[in-house]
Amino acid sequence: MTATLKEQLNSITPALREMQLWKEERVKQFQAMQNQIQRISVDIAGQSQCDEQPSKITINENDLSQKKLEEYQTELQRPHKEKNDRLQRLEKYMSTVQNLTATLGMDSSTIITKVHPSLNELSGLSKNISDTTVAKLNSTMESLEDEKRMRLEKLHHVGKVLTNLWSLMDTTYEDRQLFSHITGLWSVSSAEISTPGILTLGIIQQLTKEEVTVVIIAARVMVLVGGAPGVALYWVSLRK
Repeated sequence: MTATLKEQLNSITPALREMQLWKEERVKQFQAMQNQIQRISVDIAGQSQCDEQPSKITINENDLSQKKLEEYQTELQRPHKEKNDRLQRLEKYMSTVQNLTATLGMDSSTIITKVHPSLNELSGLSKNISDTTVAKLNSTMESLEDEKRMRLEKLHHVGKVLTNLWSLMDTTYEDRQLFSHITGLWSVSSAEISTPGILTLGIIQQLTKEEVTVVIIAARVMVLVGGAPGVALYWVSLRK
């Protein structure tokens, strides 16, 4: 007996409903991935999620195939990887900045916040990963590395002068030991130094003060022993 039209419709209704649910779910998947791509692109551009007006997401419902889904997944991977790469670079730069500022006796939090407030862990903000922020943090790191090298060069120079003057003045071992925490740095490279507080301005000033004191004493002694002002001037010239 031939089924009625109503019976035929009733027989295919569950399948139609299942297909409709599948379609709605697939459209939601596409929309979610497109939304992620938009949000990550906004992050990479360094724009605020609040200020940026998201563009309307349009899905071609005539193509909801598995192939199209895989295309969206591939498209999403690119900005996602770019974001992760930038975050890793920022973490590496910030770690280096923190180590350098510790060695130089500086406040890393203040310096990092000046690059961008979002980089401060206490800000509660999502890290700004724009080209500008990454470049500025890298520039800050390089400036600190230059400062570290300059201070170490100053330390090496003062160390050379003091070592010669101590020998000239027969400075006691006990007096030299007052500077034992830094005399060991006179022959090391910048890359080998990471001890917190070892290259602060206070230490450089302390050494410079000692250098000036010893030079003055040496110059006076050379003059007092008679006929040696030239020797005194030689030691003074080493400071230039």
